[in-house]
Amino acid sequence: MLGKSHNSWKMKCLATLALMLFVASLTFAQDNLPNVDVKYMKAEWIVDPLSPNISGKVHYRIGIKSYNKVYSIAAIGANDYNVKPRQLAKNTVSFQLSDSLIVDSVWSIGTKLGFNHKNNLLTVDLTNHVPVYSNIKHNDIYSLVHINIAYRGKALNKGGSYDRRITDVDTVLWTLSEPYGMKDWWPVVDERTDKIDSMDVYITAPKQYVAASNGVLVNQTVEAEMRTTHWKTRYPIVPYLVAFAVGNYKVTQQNILLRNGATLPLVCYAYKSDTSYARKVNNYTQMHMQRLEQLYGPYPFRHEKYGHVQIGYHGGMEHQTITFAGVSYEQLVVHELAHQWWGDFLSCATWQHVWINEGFATYSEYLAHDFENSSTKSRLKRWKRENLYLGTYTKNGSVFHSDTTNEAELFSNTLTYAKAGYVIHMLRNQIGDSAFFATIKCLPTKYASTSNNMLTTNQIQKAFEQVADTSLATFFSNWIYGEGYPIYNAQFTQKADTVTIQINQTTTHPSVSFYAMKIDVLLVGEKIEKRITLHNTKPNQTFEVVAGFKVNEIVLDPDNDILGKMN
Repeated sequence: MLGKSHNSWKMKCLATLALMLFVASLTFAQDNLPNVDVKYMKAEWIVDPLSPNISGKVHYRIGIKSYNKVYSIAAIGANDYNVKPRQLAKNTVSFQLSDSLIVDSVWSIGTKLGFNHKNNLLTVDLTNHVPVYSNIKHNDIYSLVHINIAYRGKALNKGGSYDRRITDVDTVLWTLSEPYGMKDWWPVVDERTDKIDSMDVYITAPKQYVAASNGVLVNQTVEAEMRTTHWKTRYPIVPYLVAFAVGNYKVTQQNILLRNGATLPLVCYAYKSDTSYARKVNNYTQMHMQRLEQLYGPYPFRHEKYGHVQIGYHGGMEHQTITFAGVSYEQLVVHELAHQWWGDFLSCATWQHVWINEGFATYSEYLAHDFENSSTKSRLKRWKRENLYLGTYTKNGSVFHSDTTNEAELFSNTLTYAKAGYVIHMLRNQIGDSAFFATIKCLPTKYASTSNNMLTTNQIQKAFEQVADTSLATFFSNWIYGEGYPIYNAQFTQKADTVTIQINQTTTHPSVSFYAMKIDVLLVGEKIEKRITLHNTKPNQTFEVVAGFKVNEIVLDPDNDILGKMN
């Protein structure tokens, strides 16, 4: 009896210790979590393409981070617990919403909530709100609250965030929110460290129009003169990728074949006045979907769809599962499709890291055609020529953006697109194809952050370093955080078969004193050429190489693989 009682006491002690450690781990782990976690959003919007006005109700289920000393815990499984926190870590939750829109009411489950709406910020008071008790998994500690917002007014159109096209044939309305346009037409929680876990969208408009949005089309209902279209997505989505378009579109749908043999709905909403748009964008998508799957892994939203919506904007916008674009260029179709991996599934954690989104999408324009056959070589040369020109157009500015308030600089064509894309190309050449392609293939699954696949520059660096088994600190310091680019000058002399090459490098910006790079050099003789690779590790460096023939000329970087200028 003594032994049995002793063992029973011992088991109780171990159980108590385990519970204490679990509670401690909850308290510790929560410090690394976002303050607000949007679990679900239901939006009901009433619009008319002939009017700039919008009205609607938005329902949120939001997890508010909790800091508590005492928890009520009940085990419901090996790793799952019901946790009812006794207090919220914060008594308010804020939504970005333009002052031009009028908030009629804010309420929860049977409870009106106080709010303050000024300076484009809607702050909701949760002091007397009782949070809904929720199931907590894997040390996520949140109190779940329900918030409903009814609002109306004239939506702003800053930078195309809520825009329209009205002609004799086409009448369309669309949203385009990147980076800060969400608040111009709906109340949004935008912490940039969190995604909306799940979403339903109901769009009500005059019945002659169709409505497109993210995810899967659930149904359409017509009542009186109004049509309501229900879309849903069950993939986490960054708020700026939430979008809809309404108009008298011509809708076409077909299936696209994925690499695993499954099919995916491919839907297009095109102007009635444009008879070629749908054919072009669908054909290009069919051509490149499997190639991008080969590079980056399966299409991330394969249980929903991919689509195109034609809008009155010369470029394109990669809304999750549905791209909005005004033109049907192949290069643009590839770029926006690549964003489904880079930007939509893997998203930059803050706008400082937006080069990840745009750089990989820009380089995808190259990789989509990077095959060993003559038909694609001209495309690859053109990509290099265009992006080398743009990437060296300015001698200042970095790919990484410390200041995210300047939208023009944030989406600089020279830095965020061209230079970033070229930097990724140079990274490939520096670490080799094997390590490069292995990294970009496994990044969407292995190296994504545990917080909704939100990536930082440091994570990208560490991922490539791990696979390539080398330090890339200098490369990232120079090319991502530094400004400018190198300018090379070279001279050579020859004695017998030995060629002596001296390479001198200057930089266009003092933030980088020297770029250590591998440089291909072409030795050109009479009807003979030889390619060598030199490791330029210091200024005014001299190399001796055996040519085996009389060299008449040397060409630095003959394939334009370095973002710089060669003399």
